[in-house]
Amino acid sequence: DIGRVLTIQAADLALLPIDGQVNDLRCEPTLFGRLDRDPGPPVPVSSAGCPRFKLRPDPARPSVLLRDLHYAVGSIQPLSNVKTERYEFAVDVVPSADCEPERSPWEGMSGAAVWGSDRLIGLVGQHYPREGLGILTVRPIEQLFRCAAEAEMKAWRAALPQIPATLNGVWLATPPTVRKIE
Repeated sequence: DIGRVLTIQAADLALLPIDGQVNDLRCEPTLFGRLDRDPGPPVPVSSAGCPRFKLRPDPARPSVLLRDLHYAVGSIQPLSNVKTERYEFAVDVVPSADCEPERSPWEGMSGAAVWGSDRLIGLVGQHYPREGLGILTVRPIEQLFRCAAEAEMKAWRAALPQIPATLNGVWLATPPTVRKIE
């Protein structure tokens, strides 16, 4: 039901409801995290999606093409992309250039959840070809708090009760820097 989809246009975020119970014991609630933007070591992250470079024939029907799952692992250097309030996700396995130069091999990865320290820290936003084939731009989950109107946040919290009340309640998914410990 498209009427149940929650969106926050300014943050380019959407929450797609699925059937099931919020208290379903087979599923753990998604926890949210953010990265400290101070200089520090890269943060290990991962994401799963179906990018264009995983396009291949369906084993059951070779004439039909499908996109297989790609589990991307890599790291984010939290100090990168501060001006645009995004993260720079450097992936470990880099695809080849697409045979259609105007298309990205990462096409189809947009919206994939990005995980750090077992927390949802953002969503894949896009791939900028000038940055190379191994870099994806991630929209931090903090944008939810910065861009959502009060009514939107109320609807999101009704769907995901584990969303903290404020951005300060979002768990830091990076170890504190030496400067913050002192």
